[in-house]
Amino acid sequence: MAMTPRERWLALLNGEKPDRIPTDYWATEEVTKRLLKDLKCNDIEELYDKLHIDGVHLIDAKRTITHHPDDLEANIWGLRSEKVAHGTGSPLHPAEPEADGRPCPQPRHPHLLPHRRRCPGMEREGLVRDFGDKIGFHGAVDNQQTLPFGSVDDVRNEVLDNIRIFAPPARWICAPCHNIQAVSPTENIVAMYETIRENGKL
Repeated sequence: MAMTPRERWLALLNGEKPDRIPTDYWATEEVTKRLLKDLKCNDIEELYDKLHIDGVHLIDAKRTITHHPDDLEANIWGLRSEKVAHGTGSPLHPAEPEADGRPCPQPRHPHLLPHRRRCPGMEREGLVRDFGDKIGFHGAVDNQQTLPFGSVDDVRNEVLDNIRIFAPPARWICAPCHNIQAVSPTENIVAMYETIRENGKL
């Protein structure tokens, strides 16, 4: 019997073997709206079901802390942000450094390393060799080149490459390395999730 998305994630995080590689979804609002339309889904839950996405899209727990104790304009991790109109470009906007020039701290999940594979020092094989038995990896499907500008075959090959590199005992959640951008074709996004569903059984 297939695991539920929750069971799949918990198995991976606990160092156990899930039935298949878990998936997650990060995308800009424009991408999500387009996918809902293109894939004829009524809501995000239907989209997750259609693409076999395991990630959580809504946690509605009441916040007890709304800002950083030392900075009323920062979030709970001490990061400030601002809305930036980006159309079909990139919504990335660097945070301002702290007053003393130190970079703002970045939030970290204790069990997962968000993986942006084209960044220096983030070579997949080396990370798996050095840390594969200690942490899980999240992401690794390139949102800056492969998803927006590659072909469907390029996307499939990158996912298959990740399956090989992040093979057990390494733990990996298949996802874009960061938000999927509006220039990414629907067929490439679908190819990422179809490839992991078809080839990600463990």
